[in-house]
Amino acid sequence: MLNIQPSIIKNIAISASPFLISLPFTVLDVNKFEKDNDKALWQPPGYVFGIVWPLLYISLFYMNYSILTNPKISEGLKKIIARDTLIESGLQGLWLYIFRFNEQVKGRTNNQYFFGMITLLSLLCFGVYRISILIKSEVRQYLYNYLPYFIWINFASILGYQLFMGITKKV
Repeated sequence: MLNIQPSIIKNIAISASPFLISLPFTVLDVNKFEKDNDKALWQPPGYVFGIVWPLLYISLFYMNYSILTNPKISEGLKKIIARDTLIESGLQGLWLYIFRFNEQVKGRTNNQYFFGMITLLSLLCFGVYRISILIKSEVRQYLYNYLPYFIWINFASILGYQLFMGITKKV
């Protein structure tokens, strides 16, 4: 019989939460642009997202799981990391819902662009907070696992701003 501790399952679930939040959008196939949707001026081809996001999820999983399972790291810091990971996953899921999911409207509305941009800016602010926690703590070395995600969210914020302001490219 397989003897799995509940804490291992909890640590895996928390560490994988950014991926798990995005999974329904991928399964329902609502996480891509339609041919007639506006595209931000600097938006890369669609296949780039299919390469970048899995790498970011792996990096975030490694960072979170390594911190949560390291016996040398204080329980207080582990609780902060777990809480922050879940909050950030929730913000990411909110952005996916606002920006990607709209069955009633063909295309996307300016309100979606606006609230998507606000959610991305919230993710950026939260990312600055998370970076400060990582820098000030005993897990500073894991900052390198978080920075690619933070940089990508910065880029996504620029794309969100371009869409909201109507700075788009013709497809």
